[in-house]
Amino acid sequence: MKYIVKLSIKLDEYGTPIYTCDEAVNILMQDTIYNYRSFTRIREEKTSGYVIYEILLDIDNQENDTATVYSNLRASMLNNKNK
Repeated sequence: MKYIVKLSIKLDEYGTPIYTCDEAVNILMQDTIYNYRSFTRIREEKTSGYVIYEILLDIDNQENDTATVYSNLRASMLNNKNK
């Protein structure tokens, strides 16, 4: 199943993203129960000291409905934001 997720990443003092898209996806997925098959960066926007990655994740998990997957991904994003 495919899911579109937006990740917000800080930029360093030189305007370079602190994480690459690959690193951001790995951080996002580490607190979830999902394994992902692949991801594709759709768009990258630099606004107010952040770069926002819009990512298409292909999650290999047939047990949960879309709402549950989004809820778990959002929880993971919030958990990682607070670290």
